[in-house]
Formats: sequence, structure tokens, C-alpha cells
Amino acid sequence: MPDPYERHARAGGWDAWGPVPPRSQARAAAAAEDLAPAKRPPGRKDPVLCKAAHWKGPHAPELRVREHYWRKSQLCGWGTSYLDNGRPVWNCSHEEHCAGCGKVLRTSVSPRECPYFHEITETEIAEIQADYAERARLLAATRRRIRPVVTGPQGYRKSKREKE
Repeated sequence: MPDPYERHARAGGWDAWGPVPPRSQARAAAAAEDLAPAKRPPGRKDPVLCKAAHWKGPHAPELRVREHYWRKSQLCGWGTSYLDNGRPVWNCSHEEHCAGCGKVLRTSVSPRECPYFHEITETEIAEIQADYAERARLLAATRRRIRPVVTGPQGYRKSKREKE
């Protein structure tokens, strides 16, 4: 007897000559053939529990450095962003993952949770401001200059008045 919860429960190929009933009717007919109770669909695992040893309990959180290709060389530290208008911001490259199964639990951690976090010093503030000023200067130098608005006659066609 075909399983009513199987993905392809109805007959196919050469056995299916003639009109094919809808899937719901085929499943109902297959379930009616057997008087045993209908099979339940498979349940889901609890996402809070670890996949490696789901019978042992929840995930075991642990910090590690992110492994994204553009973040590999970047270490945690103070820096600036144009979104923050030159204000110093702590940039952290850590993420929280499960030590048992490797699932990423959080993609970012707060600065206080980062193992390398320290309060900003005066020398770091001076370096950040100098770096921000240099980047602003380079950005201003590479911006496209706006050409002045063209006034007067334009185009290659002469007006009818100029032709006469």
C-alpha cells in the first residue's frame, strides 16, 4: 500500500493509463484501503537544542573570529564610518557559534563582549581623526566636477530663421 504521506503516492508511468485522479483523492483512497491509523508526518527538532547531541540539551555558545573573506585580515579595534560622520566606533569581527554543532547563533556581539575591547585612548582618537580627514580629502578629489550649464544655441541643426 502506498504511504499517504509519501511525496509521490499515486501510481505513475505505464500503470497510470486513463484519467489520473487529483492527488488529494489518490491519498484519501490509499488511506481508506488500510484500516490502520493514518501515519503522522515527521516532527521537527527544537531549534534551541544542539544538532550534534540534541538529547544532551541546548547549544554551547562560544566566540570566534568571523571567517568571511573580506573580514579575515580585519581585527577588532576602533575606527570610523561615514554613516557615523567620523565618530569613533568599535568594529568587532567576532561571532557567536555553538561549540558542539557549529551553528552560528549571533553574527555580531556587543563591544563589551569582545575579548579585545578596550576604552579609546587619545592617540587612537588622533589617528582616527587624521585617517578620516585623509579619506574625506581623497573622496573630494575623486568626485566628478560638474560642468557649467551650456547657454545659447545648441545642437547641429540650424533654425529656419538662420537658414534664410
